[in-house]
Amino acid sequence: MSGLKAVKSAVKKLVKLDAPKNYFYNFDPSTLKDYFKYVQKPMNFEKVLSNIDRGFYKTPKEAVEDVYLIFQNALKYQLTDPVVKQSAKVFLNWASSLKRRVLKNKAATWKDLALNIVTDLELDHIDKTQWFLAPGVGMTPENTKIYKQVIKRPMDFGTVKKNLKENKYADIKAFAADMRRVTDNCKRFNWESTHFVQLAEDVSQEFEKALLTAEKKFAKAKKAAVSKKKPKSVAPMRRVGGPHSHGKVQGDQPCDAREMQLKVLLAELSKSSDSSILRKGLQTITKNLESGQYFYVSNFIAAVQDLPEATESGQNVSGVFESNFNKLLGKYGLLDIKKAMYPQKSIHDTKLEKAKTNLPTTQQNTLRPLSSQVVGGSSKGGASASSSAGGMGDGARLVVVK
Repeated sequence: MSGLKAVKSAVKKLVKLDAPKNYFYNFDPSTLKDYFKYVQKPMNFEKVLSNIDRGFYKTPKEAVEDVYLIFQNALKYQLTDPVVKQSAKVFLNWASSLKRRVLKNKAATWKDLALNIVTDLELDHIDKTQWFLAPGVGMTPENTKIYKQVIKRPMDFGTVKKNLKENKYADIKAFAADMRRVTDNCKRFNWESTHFVQLAEDVSQEFEKALLTAEKKFAKAKKAAVSKKKPKSVAPMRRVGGPHSHGKVQGDQPCDAREMQLKVLLAELSKSSDSSILRKGLQTITKNLESGQYFYVSNFIAAVQDLPEATESGQNVSGVFESNFNKLLGKYGLLDIKKAMYPQKSIHDTKLEKAKTNLPTTQQNTLRPLSSQVVGGSSKGGASASSSAGGMGDGARLVVVK
């Protein structure tokens, strides 16, 4: 339903009631003494409905403002009958609900849902809820005195809305307790056989249905909000012959728990590198780390381990870079994770495996890992200090045996 149609529908329901119909529908202010001395713009419901039908209002807000004006004029005019003034005060509460519906307030919190419940009860069931809009609606002074003696905690819809806006309810249960108090007070004060008890029962049933629907919506919205706050599940990063997923790497840890140390590690590693491409790659990894891309430390290690493959052509930086990386991992107690990911294998050996795939089958055996090859010595056995265990030393390189 569009905004103006919503206003028209609500007004037509309201003017079926005696007080709005008799006091605010088509009264003629020209017969009232000094009326224009206090009121600059007369307004009534007949004119509001006519303006809607004629397309006079450009926005629903303009129509709502004229509805407010009807009740405000009644309060502004000093010679308004006290009974009419009381009605104007009561129905201003109704007008506030009309404004809320027209502005289409989104139910972002349980308080919004609660206000929407009261709004719907006031606008859609005004024939029954008119007696609950404000304190003492329709009561004579004598009845008001008796009511205060019988009912120790009076409550009405206007007060409930005020409490919601002033954050006086801790949760939706506290709001519901006051809403139930409104109808319970009515049943307690009136005789069981009276019309008002039946009205209270009908309103109570409508409220319980609306509350149940609202609680389901709130629970669903809350669940959705919590799922959005959870970090997105990031699949473990993989490389050929590289890191295993979490659960398969012994001693692996969530990156969140080590984020600060890993950022310092990256800064130190960047400082020790002479390669501009390596430094740029480390900056990218730092951003990815801050954005939560690496769920586990093994993902982080895999990303850093891949970097030497992207360095400038002809630069032999792999050995030095990996040596520095290993020292820093050891410094922060994370080297065992890398060893579990790459048992007895350096990045040189990984590159060797890739190189083999590009050679004819007859030449693949001429490439051997540094962990089993002697640099500058015999190709068959023997030992040399120039090659460290596992091929992890500085200056290590692939050896082609001819």
